[in-house]
Amino acid sequence: VALVEDHALLSAALSAALTAEDFRVAIPAHTSLDAVLGELLRQGPLVALLDLDLGPLGNGVDLVAPLAAAGCRPVIVSGSSDDWEIGRCLELGAAGWVAKTAGIDELLAAVQAAAEGRPVIAEQTRTRLQEAWR
Repeated sequence: VALVEDHALLSAALSAALTAEDFRVAIPAHTSLDAVLGELLRQGPLVALLDLDLGPLGNGVDLVAPLAAAGCRPVIVSGSSDDWEIGRCLELGAAGWVAKTAGIDELLAAVQAAAEGRPVIAEQTRTRLQEAWR
């Protein structure tokens, strides 16, 4: 599981929780969005947890399509609850979305589902969010 999050404390907490559940975790260096993408494509993670607001690096949405095309299952982990933005990520290939207000169990379940190729969010929710983007 790759973590792309600009807050070090949250990255460390998520890494600890995922490691405790026997996931291998990689946190790419945050020098630029292109560097993050290059590192992720080289590592080839099965799942990538992506924040959308990456501060000075830019927007995590720019990573969704290339990661999905490479066989990764991006899961958006964001404080944004903007249906349009989340729907856009789903249209670009994100496997799902977890709000940063969710509990750790919900996040771990989403990662497990993504890793197993199962749906991360209910089909009705996915459809509603994608329609908001269209």
